[in-house]
Order: sequence, then structure tokens, then C-alpha cells
Amino acid sequence: RFEPAETRGELAASRWEIASVGVGQSVSLDGSAGNTTTQFASEYAGIATGFAVGLSEHVDATIRLEPQAPIQARFKYQLLGASHRKADAGNLAAAVVGGVGFAADSAFTTYAKQDATVSTFYVMADLGATVSYRLGMRWMLYLAGGFPVHRYAAQFKDTASGGTLADLSGIATQPLYAVGWHYEAASLFFEFELAKARASSGLTTRVAYLPGLMMGIKL
Repeated sequence: RFEPAETRGELAASRWEIASVGVGQSVSLDGSAGNTTTQFASEYAGIATGFAVGLSEHVDATIRLEPQAPIQARFKYQLLGASHRKADAGNLAAAVVGGVGFAADSAFTTYAKQDATVSTFYVMADLGATVSYRLGMRWMLYLAGGFPVHRYAAQFKDTASGGTLADLSGIATQPLYAVGWHYEAASLFFEFELAKARASSGLTTRVAYLPGLMMGIKL
């Protein structure tokens, strides 16, 4: 999640999340044999970038981009403690976080041994909380939890006739919690995080431990 509780602290104060490398969970939609059930595929490594900006002393907004995931718009509202601009060692902060995401795609595939086109549509909504504690001016420990809900749909169409072969839709939930470490060196910052997620869709459930690392610049 890469979301310590401290907000930027003032309007337009920002941070550029240059790159984050993390492990995520994916939903597999397999229509090759006429099977329209879904399952959680093995975990994958992804690279993302993002930009966070302060809207007020206690509110941040973030945009995140990742090739294998939807575009995300996220928010953070700090309820307790000093913001990043005012925080000293020993600062205890708490915040509510959330976000929405969207993605759509189409590709050539096969369905029941027929050439087909599959169009996919995906939306995500997430709500959670995070608590952080400054061990020093450069070090911060944080705990985060969330409950993302994913809505997905796919339509298989015959390439030759354009007729619909199958429609598939479903909802996946992914409650998770994470522990993270934040370190600052001049204008640079680094975050390491380990999350435990339990993803469920229909009768399929998969539990996974998901590590991640981020590097960025405070602006």
C-alpha cells in the first residue's frame, strides 16, 4: 500500500513515487476450453509509479500507474498526529485511506477452440486505515490495513461472426494488512513493506504474502 499515516502537510506539498516494485495477485479468466470460471493465478511482480500532492494540511491525493493494474486515484485523511512537514521523532499519526481504480482492455484469444476476442472491464474500490510512528527524524514504522473490492467482467466474441460466445462477471475481495518501514535521506525516501492478503472470488480463495519496495523524492 505504501501509505504511512502522515500527510504532506500543506497545499501543493508533494512527493514523487519514482518507482515501486511489488508482488500482487491476479485473477485468471480462461476461456480456452469453454470454461468461464475464474481463479486466482500465481502472484506476479509489478512496477508502478505515482504522484502524491497535499490538498490541505490533513488531506492528500495520489495518482498511481501500473502496467498490470488499473489506474488508481487515492486519498488520505489524517485524523491524529502532526503532518510530515511538522512531525518530530515520536510522532504518532493515524489516517483513513481509500481509492478507486479502473481498467479496460481487449485481446485476441480462443474460446472452446474458436478464435475469439475478449473484452475485459475492471473497477476497484478500497477503504482502509494506517497508523505510523516516527522512531526518529528519518525513520518511521507504519501498520496499514484495507479492504479492496474488485468488480470484473469479460465478454468473449467470435472473431469471424462477431457473435457473443460467453459473458463472465464477478466480484473479488482482498482484505489485507501490512507492516512497513519508511526511511528518508535528504530529499529521497525509501519504503519497504510486507503485506498479507486473502483474495476471494466465488469459491476460490488464495492467501499470499506480498513484499514491496518503493523509492521516491520529496518535492
